[in-house]
Amino acid sequence: MTPLTGKTFLVTGASSGIGAALCGQLLGQGANVLGVTRRPALLHPDVSPIVADLTSREDISAIFTQLGKIDGLVNCAGVAYLSRITDGNPADWEEMWRVNVLALSQTRAGMKMLEPEDVAQCIMTILTAPPHVEIGDILLRSSDQMA
Repeated sequence: MTPLTGKTFLVTGASSGIGAALCGQLLGQGANVLGVTRRPALLHPDVSPIVADLTSREDISAIFTQLGKIDGLVNCAGVAYLSRITDGNPADWEEMWRVNVLALSQTRAGMKMLEPEDVAQCIMTILTAPPHVEIGDILLRSSDQMA
């Protein structure tokens, strides 16, 4: 039995990248994982899907309105479109802002689902290149740090 056995984690961006890798690691440590995604078919089969579009305030609000107690919230969702200001698409910039800033700020509702002593240690935001992320015995590092 690991320290995460029976704990429930909500992971945004759960269907790809760091979010998908983290879901697999949490499951391997015995945690229950709720994965927020627009693409549930891409989730690990043991992740419980929460289908939501993080560009929508209504979808974000619905996640936490219907959610019971969680033990941890990990924000892994992110969008990046690389362009110059002179030729970039403003719709892409708006999507990046909605997912990377607005959605992140709206997930603060998830803090109400945590016990007060858990808030400082269980809410994480995964940025583009985090130095490392630790949850219990799980350590994730970006691939450029593995050398």
